[in-house]
Amino acid sequence: MRNVFSRIHPLPLFLIGLFTVPAFLFQERLMFRGAEAGLFLLLALLSGKRIRPLPGIILLLSVTAASLLVPFGDVLVTVLGFPVTLGALESGLARGTLLLGLFYLSKFSVARELSLPGRLGTGLARVFYYFERFTESRERISIKDLPGSLDAVLMSVSNHPLDEGKVRPEGECSPTLLIIPLAASLGCWIALFI
Repeated sequence: MRNVFSRIHPLPLFLIGLFTVPAFLFQERLMFRGAEAGLFLLLALLSGKRIRPLPGIILLLSVTAASLLVPFGDVLVTVLGFPVTLGALESGLARGTLLLGLFYLSKFSVARELSLPGRLGTGLARVFYYFERFTESRERISIKDLPGSLDAVLMSVSNHPLDEGKVRPEGECSPTLLIIPLAASLGCWIALFI
Protein backbone atom coordinates (compact mmCIF):
# COMPACT_ATOMS: atom_id res chain seq x y z
CA MET A 1 0.00 0.00 0.00
CA ARG A 2 1.18 3.53 -0.76
CA ASN A 3 2.62 5.55 2.12
CA VAL A 4 0.03 8.27 2.78
CA PHE A 5 2.20 9.79 5.53
CA SER A 6 5.41 9.98 3.49
CA ARG A 7 5.27 13.79 3.48
CA ILE A 8 5.25 14.00 7.28
CA HIS A 9 8.53 14.25 9.12
CA PRO A 10 9.10 11.09 11.24
CA LEU A 11 9.59 12.94 14.56
CA PRO A 12 5.97 14.20 14.92
CA LEU A 13 4.67 10.70 14.13
CA PHE A 14 6.98 9.25 16.79
CA LEU A 15 5.80 11.83 19.35
CA ILE A 16 2.15 11.16 18.52
CA GLY A 17 2.83 7.45 19.01
CA LEU A 18 4.44 8.10 22.40
CA PHE A 19 1.51 10.31 23.39
CA THR A 20 -0.97 7.57 22.42
CA VAL A 21 0.71 4.68 24.27
CA PRO A 22 -0.62 5.51 27.79
CA ALA A 23 -4.20 5.91 26.54
CA PHE A 24 -4.01 2.51 24.88
CA LEU A 25 -2.21 0.78 27.78
CA PHE A 26 -4.73 1.90 30.39
CA GLN A 27 -7.81 1.14 28.28
CA GLU A 28 -9.65 -1.58 30.19
CA ARG A 29 -12.67 -2.11 27.92
CA LEU A 30 -12.00 -4.91 25.48
CA MET A 31 -14.26 -3.47 22.78
CA PHE A 32 -12.42 -0.12 22.78
CA ARG A 33 -9.00 -1.79 22.97
CA GLY A 34 -9.86 -3.98 19.98
CA ALA A 35 -11.13 -0.99 18.00
CA GLU A 36 -7.97 0.97 18.80
CA ALA A 37 -5.76 -1.96 17.77
CA GLY A 38 -7.69 -2.07 14.48
CA LEU A 39 -7.17 1.67 14.08
CA PHE A 40 -3.42 1.27 14.63
CA LEU A 41 -3.39 -1.51 12.03
CA LEU A 42 -5.09 0.82 9.55
CA LEU A 43 -2.58 3.61 10.30
CA ALA A 44 0.32 1.17 9.84
CA LEU A 45 -1.10 0.12 6.48
CA LEU A 46 -1.59 3.76 5.46
CA SER A 47 2.03 4.44 6.38
CA GLY A 48 3.10 1.89 3.79
CA LYS A 49 4.19 -0.83 6.21
CA ARG A 50 3.78 -4.41 5.11
CA ILE A 51 1.66 -6.32 7.62
CA ARG A 52 1.31 -10.09 7.51
CA PRO A 53 -2.01 -11.18 9.05
CA LEU A 54 -1.03 -14.73 10.04
CA PRO A 55 1.54 -13.84 12.77
CA GLY A 56 -0.95 -11.44 14.36
CA ILE A 57 -3.68 -14.06 14.37
CA ILE A 58 -1.30 -16.66 15.82
CA LEU A 59 -0.20 -14.22 18.52
CA LEU A 60 -3.78 -13.40 19.50
CA LEU A 61 -4.84 -17.06 19.56
CA SER A 62 -1.78 -18.26 21.49
CA VAL A 63 -2.06 -15.54 24.17
CA THR A 64 -5.77 -16.26 24.54
CA ALA A 65 -5.16 -20.04 24.72
CA ALA A 66 -2.47 -19.54 27.38
CA SER A 67 -4.89 -17.44 29.41
CA LEU A 68 -7.53 -20.17 29.21
CA LEU A 69 -5.17 -22.49 31.11
CA VAL A 70 -5.98 -20.52 34.28
CA PRO A 71 -9.78 -20.63 34.37
CA PHE A 72 -11.75 -18.05 36.36
CA GLY A 73 -15.22 -16.59 36.09
CA ASP A 74 -18.36 -18.12 34.61
CA VAL A 75 -17.93 -21.39 32.72
CA LEU A 76 -19.00 -20.93 29.10
CA VAL A 77 -18.36 -24.45 27.85
CA THR A 78 -16.44 -27.56 28.86
CA VAL A 79 -14.14 -29.06 26.22
CA LEU A 80 -12.84 -32.57 27.01
CA GLY A 81 -13.33 -31.93 30.72
CA PHE A 82 -11.54 -28.57 30.59
CA PRO A 83 -13.65 -25.51 31.48
CA VAL A 84 -13.50 -22.49 29.17
CA THR A 85 -14.36 -19.51 31.36
CA LEU A 86 -15.52 -16.03 30.46
CA GLY A 87 -12.95 -14.30 32.70
CA ALA A 88 -10.00 -16.19 31.23
CA LEU A 89 -11.25 -15.65 27.67
CA GLU A 90 -11.68 -11.89 28.17
CA SER A 91 -8.30 -11.64 29.90
CA GLY A 92 -6.55 -13.49 27.07
CA LEU A 93 -8.22 -11.40 24.37
CA ALA A 94 -7.34 -8.20 26.26
CA ARG A 95 -3.66 -9.19 26.53
CA GLY A 96 -3.50 -10.33 22.92
CA THR A 97 -5.06 -7.15 21.55
CA LEU A 98 -2.74 -5.11 23.78
CA LEU A 99 0.33 -6.78 22.25
CA LEU A 100 -1.04 -6.48 18.71
CA GLY A 101 -2.05 -2.85 19.19
CA LEU A 102 1.37 -1.88 20.56
CA PHE A 103 3.04 -3.68 17.66
CA TYR A 104 0.90 -1.90 15.06
CA LEU A 105 1.33 1.45 16.83
CA SER A 106 5.10 1.06 16.74
CA LYS A 107 4.97 0.05 13.05
CA PHE A 108 3.05 3.24 12.31
CA SER A 109 4.94 5.72 14.46
CA VAL A 110 8.54 4.60 13.94
CA ALA A 111 10.07 5.29 10.54
CA ARG A 112 13.53 4.45 9.24
CA GLU A 113 14.35 8.12 8.84
CA LEU A 114 13.67 8.84 12.53
CA SER A 115 16.63 10.52 14.17
CA LEU A 116 16.65 11.43 17.82
CA PRO A 117 19.26 13.73 19.41
CA GLY A 118 22.24 12.47 21.39
CA ARG A 119 23.88 9.07 21.78
CA LEU A 120 20.79 7.57 23.37
CA GLY A 121 18.70 8.82 20.45
CA THR A 122 21.15 7.32 17.96
CA GLY A 123 21.02 4.00 19.79
CA LEU A 124 17.22 4.00 19.92
CA ALA A 125 16.97 4.90 16.24
CA ARG A 126 19.28 2.00 15.45
CA VAL A 127 17.16 -0.42 17.52
CA PHE A 128 13.98 0.77 15.80
CA TYR A 129 15.62 0.48 12.39
CA TYR A 130 16.78 -3.09 12.91
CA PHE A 131 13.46 -4.09 14.50
CA GLU A 132 11.63 -2.81 11.44
CA ARG A 133 14.04 -4.61 9.12
CA PHE A 134 13.60 -7.81 11.15
CA THR A 135 9.79 -7.69 11.06
CA GLU A 136 9.75 -6.90 7.33
CA SER A 137 12.32 -9.53 6.39
CA ARG A 138 11.31 -11.80 3.56
CA GLU A 139 13.16 -14.71 5.13
CA ARG A 140 10.98 -17.23 6.93
CA ILE A 141 11.65 -18.73 10.33
CA SER A 142 11.21 -22.49 10.19
CA ILE A 143 10.37 -24.61 13.22
CA LYS A 144 12.25 -27.56 11.64
CA ASP A 145 15.49 -25.58 11.54
CA LEU A 146 14.94 -22.85 14.13
CA PRO A 147 18.62 -21.91 14.76
CA GLY A 148 19.49 -21.96 11.06
CA SER A 149 16.46 -20.01 9.88
CA LEU A 150 16.82 -17.45 12.69
CA ASP A 151 20.46 -17.03 11.72
CA ALA A 152 19.48 -16.49 8.07
CA VAL A 153 16.95 -13.80 9.04
CA LEU A 154 19.44 -12.03 11.31
CA MET A 155 22.15 -12.16 8.62
CA SER A 156 19.74 -10.76 6.04
CA VAL A 157 18.84 -7.90 8.39
CA SER A 158 22.44 -7.14 9.30
CA ASN A 159 23.51 -7.06 5.63
CA HIS A 160 21.34 -3.98 5.02
CA PRO A 161 23.32 -0.81 5.71
CA LEU A 162 21.98 1.49 8.38
CA ASP A 163 20.55 4.61 6.74
CA GLU A 164 22.14 7.01 9.24
CA GLY A 165 21.89 10.62 8.28
CA LYS A 166 19.11 9.90 5.79
CA VAL A 167 16.78 12.83 6.27
CA ARG A 168 13.80 13.94 4.25
CA PRO A 169 14.18 17.11 2.24
CA GLU A 170 13.13 20.29 4.07
CA GLY A 171 10.32 21.27 1.72
CA GLU A 172 8.67 17.84 1.90
CA CYS A 173 6.87 18.11 5.25
CA SER A 174 3.06 18.31 5.16
CA PRO A 175 1.65 19.14 8.60
CA THR A 176 -1.97 18.98 7.39
CA LEU A 177 -1.66 15.18 7.15
CA LEU A 178 -0.94 15.12 10.89
CA ILE A 179 -4.68 15.59 11.45
CA ILE A 180 -5.30 11.86 10.84
CA PRO A 181 -2.87 10.46 13.46
CA LEU A 182 -3.69 13.29 15.89
CA ALA A 183 -7.42 12.53 15.61
CA ALA A 184 -6.70 8.84 16.19
CA SER A 185 -4.62 9.66 19.27
CA LEU A 186 -7.22 12.02 20.69
CA GLY A 187 -9.90 9.41 20.02
CA CYS A 188 -7.92 6.93 22.15
CA TRP A 189 -7.71 9.43 24.99
CA ILE A 190 -11.42 10.25 24.77
CA ALA A 191 -12.30 6.52 24.79
CA LEU A 192 -10.18 6.09 27.91
CA PHE A 193 -12.31 8.55 29.88
CA ILE A 194 -15.75 7.58 28.52
